[in-house]
Order: sequence, then C-alpha cells, then structure tokens
Amino acid sequence: MFYKSFRYFFILLYYFLVTLIGQTSRDAVVQIDTPYDGEVISDNYLVVRFNVAEFFQIGQEQCNNCDGYLKVSLDQNLIGTVTSNGQSDYTITGITAGLHFLQIEAVEPSGQSFAPVVRDTVSFSYGNVEGCPVEVLTVFGGDEENILSWTEPSGGVGCGDIVVPSLPYSDSGTNEGMGDQWPVSGGATQGEDVSYTLNINSPTTITVDLCSELTDYDTKLEIFTIDDDCLVPLSTGYYDDDGPFGTCPSSPAPYTPSILEDVSLQPGRYYIVVDGYGGATGNYEINITASARNEFSSSQNTIKTEWPQEQIKMAEEGYSHQEISDITSDVIDSYRQQSQTNNRDVPVECGVFLTYRIYDSVAGTVIHETSDLNWSHGPLVNGTERCYYVTAVYQEGETIISSNVACATPESFLAPSPTNVSATPLDEEVLLYWTESNVTQLGIPYIETFDEDSGLIDLWLIDGDNWVVSPFGNPAPSMEFDWQPAQENYNQSLFAPSIPLGSISSVVLSFDIFFEDYPAADQNEEYLTFEYFRNGSWTEIETWRADSSFSWTSYTHTLENLTGLLQVRFRAYGVNSFDINYWLIDNFQVNNASRVEYDFSGYNVYYGTDLSNLQLFNADTVLTETDVYVTGLNNGIEYHFGVRSVHEGEPQYLSNLVSASATPVWLYGDINGVITDPAGNPLDSVIVFVDGVYDTTSSNGMYSLMNLTPGTQTINANKEGFFTDDYEVEIFAREESVQQDIIMAPVLPHPICVTSEAGDNLINMSWLAPNSDPCGDWVYYHDGEFEDAYASNNGGAGPATLFMPSSYPATITSVRFHITDADVAQGVELNIFSVDQNAADPFLISGPYTISALSDGWIEFDIDDATINSGGFLVATYNVSANGPYFSVDINNYNGSLYFGNAEGFVEMGGYGIYNVGSHEAFISESGSRTIVDQRLNNLYNTAADLPLDELGIVFSGSHGPSEPRRVQSFHRNVREDSLIGYRIYRIGDEGTDIFVLETADTSAIIPVDSNYYQYCHYVKAIWQTDNYGNIESPSSNSTCSTPYTIGDWNFDSNVDISDVLSVVDCILEEEIPTDEQFENIDLNQDGSINIADITMMVDIIFNNNVAGRILSKNNDAVVYLGLENDYKKSQLNLDIEYSGELRGVQFELNYDPAHLDLGIPKLMNKEEEFVVFHKFLEPGLLKIIITDLTGGKIKNFEEPLIYLPSKLKDKVISSTTVEMNSISIIGSDGEVMNYVLKISPFSPNQIPSTYALHQNYPNPFNPKTEIRFDIIDESDVELAIYNLMGQKIKDLQSERMNPGFHSVTWDGTNTSGAPVASGMYFYKLSTANFQSTKKMLFLK
Repeated sequence: MFYKSFRYFFILLYYFLVTLIGQTSRDAVVQIDTPYDGEVISDNYLVVRFNVAEFFQIGQEQCNNCDGYLKVSLDQNLIGTVTSNGQSDYTITGITAGLHFLQIEAVEPSGQSFAPVVRDTVSFSYGNVEGCPVEVLTVFGGDEENILSWTEPSGGVGCGDIVVPSLPYSDSGTNEGMGDQWPVSGGATQGEDVSYTLNINSPTTITVDLCSELTDYDTKLEIFTIDDDCLVPLSTGYYDDDGPFGTCPSSPAPYTPSILEDVSLQPGRYYIVVDGYGGATGNYEINITASARNEFSSSQNTIKTEWPQEQIKMAEEGYSHQEISDITSDVIDSYRQQSQTNNRDVPVECGVFLTYRIYDSVAGTVIHETSDLNWSHGPLVNGTERCYYVTAVYQEGETIISSNVACATPESFLAPSPTNVSATPLDEEVLLYWTESNVTQLGIPYIETFDEDSGLIDLWLIDGDNWVVSPFGNPAPSMEFDWQPAQENYNQSLFAPSIPLGSISSVVLSFDIFFEDYPAADQNEEYLTFEYFRNGSWTEIETWRADSSFSWTSYTHTLENLTGLLQVRFRAYGVNSFDINYWLIDNFQVNNASRVEYDFSGYNVYYGTDLSNLQLFNADTVLTETDVYVTGLNNGIEYHFGVRSVHEGEPQYLSNLVSASATPVWLYGDINGVITDPAGNPLDSVIVFVDGVYDTTSSNGMYSLMNLTPGTQTINANKEGFFTDDYEVEIFAREESVQQDIIMAPVLPHPICVTSEAGDNLINMSWLAPNSDPCGDWVYYHDGEFEDAYASNNGGAGPATLFMPSSYPATITSVRFHITDADVAQGVELNIFSVDQNAADPFLISGPYTISALSDGWIEFDIDDATINSGGFLVATYNVSANGPYFSVDINNYNGSLYFGNAEGFVEMGGYGIYNVGSHEAFISESGSRTIVDQRLNNLYNTAADLPLDELGIVFSGSHGPSEPRRVQSFHRNVREDSLIGYRIYRIGDEGTDIFVLETADTSAIIPVDSNYYQYCHYVKAIWQTDNYGNIESPSSNSTCSTPYTIGDWNFDSNVDISDVLSVVDCILEEEIPTDEQFENIDLNQDGSINIADITMMVDIIFNNNVAGRILSKNNDAVVYLGLENDYKKSQLNLDIEYSGELRGVQFELNYDPAHLDLGIPKLMNKEEEFVVFHKFLEPGLLKIIITDLTGGKIKNFEEPLIYLPSKLKDKVISSTTVEMNSISIIGSDGEVMNYVLKISPFSPNQIPSTYALHQNYPNPFNPKTEIRFDIIDESDVELAIYNLMGQKIKDLQSERMNPGFHSVTWDGTNTSGAPVASGMYFYKLSTANFQSTKKMLFLK
C-alpha cells in the first residue's frame, strides 16, 4: 500500500513539475504517435502506436502494485484497454468512412480518471474526400434476407447560381449585376435574376418568402425546371409578384415582398428564381422552409391566382387595356399547357459516378457493389442482426462521408391476406382492387372523412391528375378536383370503394359538397356528377353545373333494390378545367335504409342511490341523443345510473342495463339579493346580468342567478332612468348562495374633464361641472375635398369609419358626415359600434338613429354618449332606401379606416382596392382631456374601379363637393329638477377599494398626499340634492393619475440640498445622464434643457428665495457684454464681462482646435470671491464652464476679468487658430435670463499677431464708452488719437513705446480736458513707424 501511495504521489508531483516548465500532463504520461492529428487513412483498419512514460507502471484492472492501465476510445465510445507493461500499439478494425476521434487515457487501477485527466487525443479520417455522399439508408428484415435501399447523392448547383444545401435555408444578396437568365412571368420589363438550386429526394411541400427588412425593391418569385444543357427553362407555374398587402411591415420595399406558400414538389431538381418587377434591382433576403402540408396539397400561389393582382399593378403603372390583354394572353395561354415533370440523376458536379459500395459496419468489410439504389443481402440466418453503411464511388475516389448505419434482423414471414377485394366491371375489362391486410374490411355503415389515418382512404381511386387530397374541408381534409394542371375536354372520376351490401337492399348516401368558381372564366360548361354502378353501367344520381360558387352543402339520397356490391363515383368533366377553381367532397357516408331488426327507438336512463332499485329518468319520452344531464340530484351523495337501448315493440324491447356511478359536487355557485333605490324602495324591472345568466327583478326588487362559474364575477344591473353600474362579487362553488344587495342611483350628470397636476407632496385637481361643454375634439381623416361617394344599391348598408383613440376611457358624443345626391324622401340610419379587435365583429353601443329630410352637404348629429375602455368607435351610416343618398369619400388619402357593410359584417375597403377615407367625423374625448389630433395620410394607391365590387353591393355617385358643417338634429339629454351642492373626491386604493378624500363646492382642489414618487389615482363625484332621495352622488368621473415630486430633487429624497445641485452640475457637464424622472424634477423652468438657470432656481429653493412658478422671466432691457481677452504675457485667456448690475451665474462652452491650442483648467481671477467654477472637457477641443454662487450670492465685480484659462499655442510659427464661445446662458440678479452680446467672435488667442491691424471699435455706435483694439507685430512707438470731423485732435489715447501683441484701449467720450464731447462722428488713428490706419465711429448721447 505504501508503494502504491508513493507512486501516486510521484505521479502528481511529476504533473506539477512538468506543468511549471510548460508541459501538459498528457505529454508526460501517454502520447499517440500514429495516426497523427488530421491524418487520412486508406484502409478500414488502423494500428495505433503510442508511448507511455517509464515511471507509469501498467497492470491489470484493480491491481495493487501498479499505477493503472490505459483506456482506448473511438468517437467517445470505449473500445478496449491496455493492461500490459511494454505494449505500444493497439489495432482497430471495421472503421467506417468519415471523421473519427481517438483517445487514449491513463486511469487509476479502479478505472477512475486522474485529476487532472491524463490522456492524449487525435482526429483522423477514412475514405476519399471527393464526390457527393449517399443519403438515407434503410434496411428491411425479410425472410432469410435483409433488403437495403438508399437515396442517391444530391448536391451541386446545376444551372443555378447558388445551391440550397438543406431546409430550412436562408440567404441574402442582390440581383443587381446578375443578368437576366430566366424568363420570369409578368407583364413588365424583366429584371436581373438570381437562381437557387433545390434538389428534392422525396415529395416535399415548401414555402419561399422574401419578407425581410433587407428586401428593399419590388420583387418577383418563380420556380423552374430546365434541361441538362441549361437551354430550355420550363416554369412549374408557381409564381408570385406581391405578397398579401400589409403582411411584411418590416420591409422598405414599395410593394409587399413576394411569397410562395405551400408549394408541393415531386423528387427532382428545381430552380427558385428571385427577379425584379419592371427591371427593378436591389437587396433581398430569401427564406425557404419545409411546410406541413401533404404531397397532394395544391399551392394558392400560381400564375393563375396571382395574375389579377398583376393586371391591377400594370394598370396603375399606365399600361393600356390592350397591352394588358395581350400580355395576359401570352402568359396564361402558355401556362395552360405546362405541367410539372422532373427526374433526378446523380448530379454531374458530384463527379463521374461508378458504383455504390455496401459495407458490413461491424467488420468494416465490403460485401457488395452495385449501381442500383437497393440490394437484397442473403441468404442469412433468421434472428441474427446485421448492420450496414453505404458509400458512393466516383472516378475521382470513394466518398469519405458514408450513409447512416442501418440494421435489421431477418425473420420468417407469413404473408397476410388482403382485404376488401372487389371487382368493378368496365367496358371489356374489369377493375380489380383491394386493400392491405391491416385495413378494416368494408361494410355498412361506412364513413369516409379522407383523413390519412382513416384506414380506407387508399380504396378510393382516381383516373386523372386533378383529383387530390385537399388541405381544406368540413373539417379538413377533403377530396378536391383542382383546376390544375389545366385540362381541355376533361373527364376524370373519383371512385369510392365497392362496399359489400350483404342482405341490405336499401342505403342512404350522404356527403358534403363545396364549389369555388373562377369569376374571370370564359364560360361555365364545367360539371360534377354523382353516379352509381347498376346493371352494367353508370347511372346519374345528381349533377352540379359550375354557374357560381357555393359554400358547404349537405346532400342526401336513398337507393333502393340493391344487391351484391355498391359502387359510386364523382365525375368531373367539361370544356376546360382552367375555368373553375375547385370542387370539394367531404364526409361521405353510406348507411342502411333497410329494416333488419326491430327499429331502434332510443335510450332509457335510470338513476338512484340503490343500484337494485333505480327509477326511470326520462319518463315521458325516449332519449335519442347519446348524452343527457340528470338533474335534481343532491351534491355529496353517490348515485348509480343505468342506460338501456330501446327498440319498438309491444311491449318495447330493452337491452341489458349498462351502469355507472358518480357523486355530484358543487361546480357552480348562486347569487341572490335585493335591488333598491337610495331611499330603500325596491326596484322592479331591473335586468341583472352575470356571465351569460340574467334575471329581472319583480316588485319586491329580488333577483336570483344560478349556476354561475366560481371566481370573481361582474354583476351588471340595468334600469332605465337609473345609473348602470358594475359590481364585483366572489362566486363560490357551494350549496349556500352569495347575498349581493344593490343600491341603484338615478341617472345624474357627473363631473367631466377631470385633470390633475402633481406638486410637492400634493396633487392639484380640477374639473368641469356637470352639463358643461365636453372637452374633446373633432377627429377626422379626410382632406376636406371629396372626389367620390358610395351607397348601398339595396339599402340597409353603407360606409363606416373606424376611429381609434390614443388613450382610454374614450367617449363619443357627436358625429357628422357629408352626403351628395340626396332626396328629401330618403333617409340615413346612423349606428355607433364598438370594435375591440377588428371591424368583423362590431357591437352596437349607440343608436340606431334615423335622420330624414336630407339635403346635400354636411350632416351633424348629437348621439347618446358612448364610452369604451379599449378598441375603437366604428361610425356607420346606411342609406335606408335603395341607391341613395351617397356618402362622400376622399380618394386622395388612405389609412385603413374605411369599411363597408352593416351589423352583420364589415369589410375594409382597401381589401377591394378602394384606398379612400370617409367623410365621417367624430367628437371624442379621451381620459377627460383634449388629446386627439386629426390624422391625414397620403394615399399610395389609386382606386381600381374595375374590381368586382358587386358582391359588396356598392354603387358610385357622380357629384361631389364639401360645404360648411350644419347641425340637423340634436339629441337633448333629460335635465332633472335637482340641485348641485358640491363634489366628493375619491382615491382609488391598491386593493380596488375607493377611499374618500375630501368634499368641496369648488371645481378644483389641492389634495395632500403621504409621500412623493408614488402614483395616486382619483376621481370625482357630484353631490346632488334630490326631492325623492335626499343628497346622493352621481356616477364617477373619469379617473386621473399623478405622481407627486419635489422640484429640484435629483436623488428623490423629497429634499433639495447642495448634493442635488452638484448632481445637476455633473449632469450639465455630462458626468451623469438623468433618467426621465430626474429630468422632470430638475428642469425647473421647463425649457426642455438642463442649464445654469435650473441651478439658480435650485439655489433659491435651498435658501428660501422666492421662486415664482416654474418659468424664468427674460430681461429684455439690459445687455451683458462678454468675450475673451488674450494676456500673452501670462500665456492665458481672460473672460471679460461688462455689466453695470449683478449676475447669478454664467454658463458657456469653448470650441477650439486642440491641434493648435492647449487650454488649461479655468480659475477665478479673484480668489476671495465666493462663487465657484465648474468645468469639464467634454471632448478634445470642447470645454464646458459653469460659474455660480452656491450660497445664493451674486457676482458684482466686473472691473477685472472674472476667470482666466492658461493657454499655449502649439505651433512654432504664428497660428491663425480661433476660440468660439457657444451655448451661452447668463442669469441675472433676480433669476431672469439675460440678453448678451459677444465682443469678438470668433476670438483669436494668438500671442503675437502676424500683421499690423486697427480693428473697428466696439460697441459702435456707443455711449458712454467704447473699446478700440489694435495689433502690433514688433516693438515700436505707438500713437492712438481721436479726431473730430474738422481734423482736430481732441485726445491722445495712447502715446508710448509698446511691445508686440494684441492691445485694446477704452475711450469714455471725453476730450483731453476730461469734458464730454458732443454727439457725432469721430475718427481714431493708429500710427507707428511702419503702419498707419484710420477708422470712424459714432458717439451718441
């Protein structure tokens, strides 16, 4: 044991040491020499050679005197061990073609891995890397043989641009520059195209779509086949130009990107071509997925189905009717003759194919070669499993990738007998057919739903290509006779199986039938007939002619005097199948119509608590259904039940009793109560409604609702003249009912337009008194000009406009609309519907109203107020009489709001190519405030007047034109003889309970709250003094919510202090980014930005200075002059301010070129001042500076510069760089925003000017003083003097030797004696040895 422990210690120590010198534990203990990593071997066996460290002693498993042994794994599966010291190789046989992973691991004697793991790994491949591999291999175990089959290799691009390797598939690209290689259908100029090669091995249904934010042009899709020489492309007929409108909002393309849905393809090679309409090019993204539909499905995206939209599109682009007709003939006629045929061979790009090689996967040996796709391996011994894989051999070599490994076990086999063998006599021949042995033997009754799991669907036979299993049905699937492939003079039948009749001589046949016509068909000579075979020929039972579409219809027929077998068929025939869309047949049934026993009458049901003494439940009648509710039972008691079938007779024949037991439980609950008025008097005729159950109170005010679903339910009580309210109640599944008494108040007006504004620990509320004018707005979508008008040709329908509020609750009070071609005898019916999701399911909330005595122009009408909490208002106007009046529409706008129909259903007009908006307008208030704005959207489409609108019953008018609105009729609300005495404010609690806050006689109130930064919601009720009920409350107003806060409070502690100010300074300097809530708090003057003005107001708040409102005033009387000065002697820039008053703060930014100038940290010129300077270099060349007094003091001294900034020019030569002051904000002594003037902008900080210069004085004109700047390039004697218009010198401003630099002198408007000069024009002259210049200025008094 000591030896073993010592060895482990030595190994671990060795691992540690070699790790320190950069080695891994794998290299130290075991290392694989061959194969090397990535090696390709040529045989299916391999001798692995390896080395083991000398110190590691190998032994048997569980040894006591060894270090461990080796485990050999291939592809993570253990295949053997090495337990002998000195062994250095290991042989692996039966290696399959492909990539493999080899691992040798040293483990402890127990088999456990060391920590860390001690191993070496390599990867290697077997086989040739050329060629396309074999795909799916399947093996069937037969009698003394195994039958193998596989699919041929696929792959290769063929005649396409890009190969689709597998599904699903996605790719993005552009068709620009790809050339026009494929004859994609369509009427416009062909665009450049990209083709995707899709290789199909088995029947597959796919969907191809270009919907993506990357698709940015008008696309087209079509699927082709082509000959091997890539010369003769042939369309499959699957084609799409534009996808359904609005289905791809993410795409910026002008039309919805193309989509091909549920395209069924047989095995073969296909080319999916992406093209552009009218030569369009651009970017796209393509997605190809496998659909769930079966191989018999027919796509709805074909040239035929898509062509009507193509015609509309060509018309919109200006093609003439003749051009559209010619193009249509070319496309459709060629399409009628096309059919989908496509065969598969091994793609030539895979290589020169030679043979398939079949391997025994266990031994790894070749057992057979063949060029077929199947092979029978035998004779074999039954009961022994054999496993295989297959490779493809090309002239270039054998594939490295094999097929999957598949196994099977041969077993003895006894062939089962077929079922449902039948023979159908035909002309000089007999059709014999049968079903597989696992299919139920046919008989009567027989039901066929055409589901693939029905078992007998395979007995149905067809004699043409157009009968298919449809994805539609009643319910799906069904059998479909489809128009494609287009057939002329066709005659195709769907044969039902021959059903043995036995002794039955009379049957009832029934099925469901559906037909959809092709409206643009040339003729209707297409038929479907139902026939049965009798006396050697087919006899017609019923025939349908393809005149017009009809929905699912049930058909029943009885056949008498039958013998032997019954066979029926459905035969579709006609001139051209292209002229229909499809026939559907579903739910085919054959039932016995003959009497073979006593007639069945129904069922008797028995019940009781004693199984031996049950009583009849249905004492009065025999039950015909197969279920019944046994009522009148007591919960908690076990009952026994029995059912007998009843047949006619005297007495009736009864079957044996079949029994069951159950114990009723309380699944539902009940509510009852009394409804009274506020005086306690019971109210009768109140309709009480809960969850679909309702009751009406009698004179005692009592109601009772039973069998309600447990849980929280809403009780609705409704009585004319009383306020309708909802009450929440908890329903329990128990014997006792819930008592819910209700007090209903008379209808009293309530406050409206309640709003609230948050303050500091308070909320300011205001509202309008009941019966005030509403606070909403007129909403409309038109532009005021109406170019067309619609009406219902039969009356009782018309246009409707959908209005979608932006917030809730929303209330509509009035509507108006424009009419034309009115007749005084005609009338309009007005209805207001609530639409929650879409206009297909409207709910009437106001109306109907009938408006008569009409004339052309605007009609305005007051309605009963209607409120919604979600969805929208659908304002619908019907013409009562046929063909008028007409409701005006604006054809130059479109936003999807215009519908047509009535309460039975509405359709959005854009779906029929009518891209208009209605003339309807609605007066709507939202959440008690005026928040709605009108919407006007430009129309992208033109009306296609030739679309089939007859199904909507729309007729068009010819006269249009708006006029001023006028009121036709007003709905006057009842005004009670009651007195308004005040208001009560309630807070909505967290648990849904309402809390009384206060009572007031005003229409506003200040509501104190417990804490800031919590949302409080309130509503208001009016208090009315009534004659009958005393003082009672009105219904509640709209609710309003606010969140109180402290202005200037950055950190939400409801206190403003210096920490908040410093945080705002950081915000201005962009050290912090405020949240929306923080921004609201610290933008004190509500100017939409955070700046020195907000800091000033915060300081005033801290020091209890008066802050009037939240908007700072602006001082337009005073002007602050400021600018930068260059002190080149001190290498600094000074901020100079000229102002006679006091300031609270200054904020500005400096923009400069950091490549030429360095600026240092700004500092106070006078350190004794109490104000502070904040700064931040926002980015190179951008410095923000804030100057303020955080104690509430003021900046008073402007005799010297306020601050300075160290500066340094980087250029060795004279630079012309500048500094600009931007984003300047100056706050006056009272917190007002000051006007300012920049002295020099931009400012040049150059220390030595490059040229002499005399600058214009500033300001000019001036009073009382002005500044004169001049530049000296070298040391010289300088004289600067003032002259009057007579040329007389009146004062020397400068007369001395001066250093080079930028200089300035101030003149105060006095002469040499110090006396003020007169107003007028003056000259100032600069003179040096090398430069002279004179300028003029204007002095005003």
